This record gives sequence, structure tokens and C-alpha cells, in this order.
Amino acid sequence: MNRRDELIDAIALLEAQRATLGDTAVDASIAAMRQALSAHDQAARAEQRKTATVIFADIVNFVELTAQRDPEDVRELQRAFFTTVTAPILEFGGVIEKYIGDAVMAVFGVPEVHEDDAERAVRAALAMQAGLAALNVALAHTHALQLAMRIGIHTGTVVATSETHSGSFMVSGDTVSLAFHLQEVAEPNSVLASEATQRLISHVCEMEPLGRLTLRRRSESTMTYRVLRLRPDTGKLRGVAGLDSPLVGRQPEFAALCAAVDRLHEGRGGLVTLVGEAGIGKSRLMAEVRKTLEKQPLALPSSAAIRWIEGRCLSYDGKVAYHLWQDLLRETLGASMEDSAEMVASSLERFVRVICPYNQESTVAFLARLMALPLPADWEERLDKMGAQDLQYHTFGAVKNVLSRAVQNWPIVLVCEDLHWGDPSSLALLAQLVPLVERTPLLLVCIFRPEPDQNHPVWQIAAHGDRLSAGQHLSLHLQPLTADDSEILLTNLLGMPLPSRLVLRILSQSEGNPFYVEEIIRSLIAHGALVQDPANGQWQLVDDLANIAIPETLQNVLAARIDRLDYNERHVLQMAAVIGRIFPLRVLAAVSSDVLNLEECLRSLVQQELIRQRSGAQELEYIFKHALTQEAAYNGTLKRQRQVFHRQTAEALERLFAERVEELLSILAHHWEHSDNPQRAVEYLLRVGDRARLAYANQEAADSYERALSLLQQQGNDEGSARILMRLGLVHVAAFDYQQASKAYERSFVLWNRRSPSPEGVAPLPLASQTHRRMWGIEPKNW
Repeated sequence: MNRRDELIDAIALLEAQRATLGDTAVDASIAAMRQALSAHDQAARAEQRKTATVIFADIVNFVELTAQRDPEDVRELQRAFFTTVTAPILEFGGVIEKYIGDAVMAVFGVPEVHEDDAERAVRAALAMQAGLAALNVALAHTHALQLAMRIGIHTGTVVATSETHSGSFMVSGDTVSLAFHLQEVAEPNSVLASEATQRLISHVCEMEPLGRLTLRRRSESTMTYRVLRLRPDTGKLRGVAGLDSPLVGRQPEFAALCAAVDRLHEGRGGLVTLVGEAGIGKSRLMAEVRKTLEKQPLALPSSAAIRWIEGRCLSYDGKVAYHLWQDLLRETLGASMEDSAEMVASSLERFVRVICPYNQESTVAFLARLMALPLPADWEERLDKMGAQDLQYHTFGAVKNVLSRAVQNWPIVLVCEDLHWGDPSSLALLAQLVPLVERTPLLLVCIFRPEPDQNHPVWQIAAHGDRLSAGQHLSLHLQPLTADDSEILLTNLLGMPLPSRLVLRILSQSEGNPFYVEEIIRSLIAHGALVQDPANGQWQLVDDLANIAIPETLQNVLAARIDRLDYNERHVLQMAAVIGRIFPLRVLAAVSSDVLNLEECLRSLVQQELIRQRSGAQELEYIFKHALTQEAAYNGTLKRQRQVFHRQTAEALERLFAERVEELLSILAHHWEHSDNPQRAVEYLLRVGDRARLAYANQEAADSYERALSLLQQQGNDEGSARILMRLGLVHVAAFDYQQASKAYERSFVLWNRRSPSPEGVAPLPLASQTHRRMWGIEPKNW
């Protein structure tokens, strides 16, 4: 038990003895312990993972310039230089990390993240150059010399460690190293910035690309830019704060989607492909369509209500077979995470028996296998013996059978979100279902981000849609909002017109992305730049417009919002981010046992619109309002702390959902793989791989086996690695990739030959040899 746990237990024990000890004694003791707990949390805050901009500035040839000078004169020069360059660093909100001889290192983004740290840094760098030029005028008279300075700037991830007593900071990471090496190759009296920084400041500065330079101790060249000057038309404007707004700028798309849904009442289905970048409003658009549908009366008294079923793909489950369909089927059955595997299996059986008049038993069996649910022993044996390709064929058929029967009872809208993260098997099955919309009241809605690779399976689904009858494929590619619509959104959010300069600044930053607009506004409210008058409810500017910084990118906005949370709120948000986009309260409570006021933290996070309660779930669950918020919170967590959270999440899932482990294999594998005990993931990865291999999901099986293999090789486990390679060989044989199968077997035998094989260990070798002989007609070499 750690010190924090001991303090929490001691406080709880004192509270339990309040009646015996009396309020005075208990309150005094608890106050002292809470003070100790606060000091402990302060120490925990001393080390944080942040995105920051680092400046390195160094005097050119200072040693040569001062070699013949008196030490007191040298010290006076150093003092004058440091005074000159320190002032603008502090003025623009940076901190001095260290002085090193004749160099200075400064950091922007520590201890507090700002939305425009890169801009602040470059402004400080240019002011440092101007200050040095003024200093040189004086030095020409007093010391008869001129100083030149090189500056390097880079933006990236750092670990910032604070000294609790002194309040100073130490920043480490590759970001620091790159900034230093940029300074080394900069021309005298110039500022050299990395590409990462250039992307954040190009709207502020005129810059000259210098191409890729090879920096010392770096294997790859680095794209660099010389900062020339501030743009003459760049000024500090301010943003807005906001609440909520009706749907803006999507009226044509909204009308087209509503019409597609309405056609279901006429027995006409269709396919919708809804494409757009992150934050552009895809999910919001579909939510508005659903809301409208739920408010509409039935077209006819005898009409069946439209069933709306949603499922989504997860970024870390892109290699797990049928994850999307597991989600969709559970949603169809109304199953929650709280339900046991047996309960879900019973619901599935009841559903199939109501929907399907024929082949009920086999349909239940194939769907249960897809959903990783328990099966009767006879069916378990039959499916285990079935060839993987046959199993996939019958699984696809079972889903088609259920869906085609279900739409005879109710029209269905099947919404599939985040297909850019979809596993190949889920996408292949989805593509197989597209022809079904031609003859049934089924509307398939496929939502994904635009992928640079046009060979991605989501585009194949769109291609299937192009072969449908006229009017049955609705292809929507959401574009950024126009300037007019963005301005309407701003006015709606605040409920009042805004100064034109403010509008222009926000529009230039958000670039028509509604989420960008929302987050910029909320950031400014949190900054106190815009406050609501409690008397009349009006929003008021409370600072000079020139002093208000607006976030430069969405990532900076999110990082700034999270950084402003108090310790416990940020701690809870980071734990939730590790659990996943959707996180059950029970799991979070198990992981966050060291948090005294979890419910209060959650209420605050909901109020700040970082998370929300998930509607429709039987168990209390929360969801990050935006996936990018979860990503920002996750990336802002120290790596070793993430590993602990992943382990705690895996342990909680194993304990709380022991009867459903088979359903959670991929999630448990993910958490253990990223934990401080990654070897625990091997068992789950193998089971995920075996299940995928038996389902003829060869790519997913190979991916799982390769991940398990990598973990065992890190451990130096030759026997375990050899066994996995045997499995990998079977996958390649099933996929008719005999060359890769042969390579896997050869790698396996190399590992077997490193050890003294036991009878048990050599058992699989004849199978591999026979497979090699059968496929190639020759004996395997060196086996």
C-alpha cells in the first residue's frame, strides 16, 4: 500500500470513530492528514507530460571573443546578455529552464500550457534578437565588440519535473535535444525552427524554408525554417465562449438523410456513405436526424416504428475480427456491459427464434461464435471442426439471414461509425450486405474519415453503393462550414452578435470545423476572457482584445483545457482515457480507488463538457464528448502512469466481468499489452488469434500472433515463440501464402534448435514438415 492509500484509509478510520473520539479530536487529526495528502498530490503534480516549445539561444564564439579579457569583464558581458534575453522570455510567458555558460534554455508550456505557446516562443526569440541588437550598440562603446546569437526552436512532447521547494523546472525529452541541435546549425543572428513549430506559427511569421538539414547525433535529416519576421497584418485578437447551438450549415445533408430515412416507410432501403474529417460534425448530423425521427409520428397507424441501431469501430480493435458486428448485435439485443455472457446468449436465442422461422439453431450458433458467447457442447465441437473459410461463409449467412428477416418486421437504420478503424472481417461482411438494401427497408449508414489510401476497404463499400439502383446510394462528404455559417454558429453559441475582429480571428483559427469553434470558445470562457453577467445573462468581454490569446490548433485547445483541471479531475480524466472512449463507472471506480471525491470529479467534468453520461445504457456509463478529448488526455499522461492504469483496468475487467472474459479478449489483450506487465497479454492475444484463425479472419489472426510473438521474443522465450510461429504458419497456409508459411516454420525450427527439444516440444514438427513437403514437393532445409 502506498503513502496516499495509507492516508485515505487513516481518514476513513477516523471518520468511523468520530462518535467515540469526538468531533474536535477527529477534525484536528483529519485536517493534518488532508494537509499531508495535499502535499503528496503536489509532489505527484511535480512531474507531468506536456506539449511545449523549447528555445535554445547561444552566443557565437563567446570563448574566442573573451579569451583575453578580464574575468570580471566576461562576467559583466554574460550578465548583460542574460538580462537582455531573459526579459522577453518572461514577458511572453516562458520560463528559464537553465543558463549554461553563455547559453540559455527557455520553455513555453511549463508549468502552464497556453494555446499559443509556439507563437509566444517565436515572438520572444525575435524580441531577443532585437534586444541583442540594442545591447550591441552599447557594447560597441564600452567593450569594443559585437555579440552574435544563434536560436533554435522546436515544439514537441516533454516531461517537466518541478522542484517542490524552489518552484523551478527541469524539462527533458527529445524535444530539448532537437532544439539544441537546431541552434548549433543556425546562422549567426538567426532563428531556426523545426517543421513542428513552423506549422503552428506560419500564420504569425514570415518564414524561409531551408530544406532538410542533417543535425548532429540524429540519424534522419530534419526539415528546417528560418524565422524572418512577424507578419505585418498579424495582431492579437480574441475569441468567444459558447454554450450550445442548433445544427448549422448542414441543411442539404440533413434533408437528404431525413428523406432517405422516410423512404424506409415505403419499403425502400439505401446506402449512405458519410465522410468527413475528425470534428467536422458527422456524428452530430446523424444525432439530429435520429432526434427528428424520434419526434415524428408514424406515417400510418399500421406502420412499424423504425429501429435505429448504432455500432462503432475502435482504434485499438482494428485487428480484431468482427468487433463492429459484436457491437451492433449487442445493441440490437439491448445488452449492456453489465449483462453476463449467458444472459446475452439467452437474449440472442430468443431474438432469433422470434425473427427467423428457419435454421434457428444454426443461426444462433454462428452468431454466438461471432459474439464470443458460450455454445452448447455439440455446436462448439461442430464449429471447431469446421474449416475457417466455411465458418466465415456461414457466419456471413447468419447475419444476412437475421437482418433480412428483421427488416420484414421493422424498417432498420444501421449506423456504423468510425469505419476507418474497422477490422477487415467487419468491413467485408458490411460490403456483403450492401445488395440487401435494394430489396428491403434497410438503410446502411457508413461513417468514416477520409483515408489517404484509396484501397482502404471503406472505399470498396462505397463502390458497391455506386452499383445500386439510381437514388439508393447517398454519398455525403462533409465540408468545413462556410464563413457565414461559422459566424451563425458563433452567434448561436453566445446568443449575441460578436465584434467583427473577434469573428474573423476565430474563423481563421477554426477553418470551418465546428468542433474547433466549440473548443476555442470553451477555452476562452475557462480563461476568464469572456464572462456571463449573472444579472442579464449577457456575455461580456472583460479584457483588452489584444491581450486575449486564441488557441492555434485543436490539440493545443484540448491540452490547455485539460491542463487547467485541478489535480483530481485531471487524474480521473486520464484514468478514464486509458479505459476507453466509453467507460463504465464501476470500472473507473475500481481503477480510481485512490480518488476521494470521484463523483464530484465526474460532475465537474460533465459540467465542463469533457464527458457526458451515456444514454440508453443499463449500467451507468460515461463517454468522452469527443474522441479527440480522450486522445489528448491519454497522450498527456506519463507513460509509466499509463502502464499502471492499463494494468489496473485489465485487473478490474477480469474481476468485475469474470463470466464475460471470452467477449473481452481483445480489450484485455490491449490493456495488458500496454501495461507494466505486458507478458500477461500473450495468453489473450493467442486466444484472439485462435478465434480469428478459426473464423478464417487470417489477417487479424496473423496480427494477433505477431503481437504475441514480439512480446515473447522480448522475454527471450524461444519455446513459446516457436509455438506461435507454428500457429502463424497455419494461418499463412490457410491463406494459401505458402512462402510466408515456410518462413514461419523455418523461424520456428531455428528457435527449437537453440534448446534441447523434449518429446512434447517436437510434437508439432512433423506437421510442419508434412505441410512443407505437400506445398513445395521438397524436404525442408536445415530442419
